[in-house]
Amino acid sequence: MNFALPPSEECKHFSKKLICQRYQDQAWHEFVTIDSHYRIQPTTMLVYDFSQRPLNGSINSVIIDQTAGIVLSSARARRLFMNFMKNRVFNSYFQVGCRQALGYRHNHALSFGNLCFMSAFGQRSAVPSDWVGLHYMQDYQLLSNGCQFRCPNGYTFLLDSVPRHFSKALGEVITHNCLAGTLIEQAITESGKRVVGNSLLYRDDYVQTDELHEAASQYTASKLVRTTAAKSLEIYGRNFSREHGLPWSAQAHYLAQQAAMRTRLFH
Repeated sequence: MNFALPPSEECKHFSKKLICQRYQDQAWHEFVTIDSHYRIQPTTMLVYDFSQRPLNGSINSVIIDQTAGIVLSSARARRLFMNFMKNRVFNSYFQVGCRQALGYRHNHALSFGNLCFMSAFGQRSAVPSDWVGLHYMQDYQLLSNGCQFRCPNGYTFLLDSVPRHFSKALGEVITHNCLAGTLIEQAITESGKRVVGNSLLYRDDYVQTDELHEAASQYTASKLVRTTAAKSLEIYGRNFSREHGLPWSAQAHYLAQQAAMRTRLFH
């Protein structure tokens, strides 16, 4: 596994304090990029949140990425992960559903089976939080000054601010990810596999391309589910109002729908 990170042993250890010390180090420059449009991806290993004390006055996040190296961004960690969750099939509602099914109280995990990000303090708007990509981490150790994670090639990452009972939270995240992975595998299994490779299903000459391209350009899977659910809710609301002799208002329905959509994972 190759990492676009400093290869020297003394530079394989990361923490907020060390980042501040090495920020102007010439040996770091070839591994550092500034990208305020960076997007969270599977190669994201860890995100340090500097929003309370921005680095150099403008850097709110320092991202450690296996292939992109050390990325400095003006975007806050919270915003990076909110953008990451947009239009995902296994979206915030899925994540909350997994947590509630397990009976857990706090939102620490964004789980996808082979990919899982953990927020140190949970996604609470009032508490800036570092994020760790657990899919990279091989082990961890609680220290007097925080929690240190170890990943391949000898790289370590210290979170110098973690809540009490962090080990319990970590166990909940790993369990959350196991459940999410199981449900995702079930969803993938439903698609089946090719039985006859040259069946009608794969004949392009039968595909109505105009309709397909128009629908694919307007919808993602999660948007399609949300739109369908909203229409079903409106029909239910109209029927309920008619059966009980109550007034039905399109505006009231819209406001209720918007309130439901604002139910966020990050609180």
